Amino acid sequence: MPFGLADQKLSRPLFVPVYKKFVYDGLASLDRDFASNWLSAETLYWFSAANLTMLETTCTTERLDDLGLDPIFIKIVVQGFQYQVIKGGLETIRRFEPILMMQGFGGSSELEHLVEGLGYEQYLFDDSGFYRARSNEVLNTILMTPRRAETVTRSTRNGK
Repeated sequence: MPFGLADQKLSRPLFVPVYKKFVYDGLASLDRDFASNWLSAETLYWFSAANLTMLETTCTTERLDDLGLDPIFIKIVVQGFQYQVIKGGLETIRRFEPILMMQGFGGSSELEHLVEGLGYEQYLFDDSGFYRARSNEVLNTILMTPRRAETVTRSTRNGK
């Protein structure tokens, strides 16, 4: 679908970093600072800010709650816009309790408070399956309600 998810249906500027003519579309964000701050001397050898430019294009956003979906799994990779995606899907998330896989979950107390208020807890995964644990060191955070986690864990143990 040719739109992003957020808490409002709008047309917004999408910022795409370009460094030395290479387009880093995977770092595109609705937040200009977020889009421009990842590329630095810490992430690129011989980085020079003079070689960094920003493309700006229009991105339409929709609310998850307006799409009429009944998801069991939602992957959220939105470069600093996670809170807005969850906020725009509160009814859907409450109703269906999908598993959430979110990049960049740790570090935002506002976001953590929002998902905890929905009954979500953080899980990790290893060879034996999912287990309840917190870690800010993982790239992608898995969040589930206890009821969803019980279903997933039972399916994993039964080999389904």
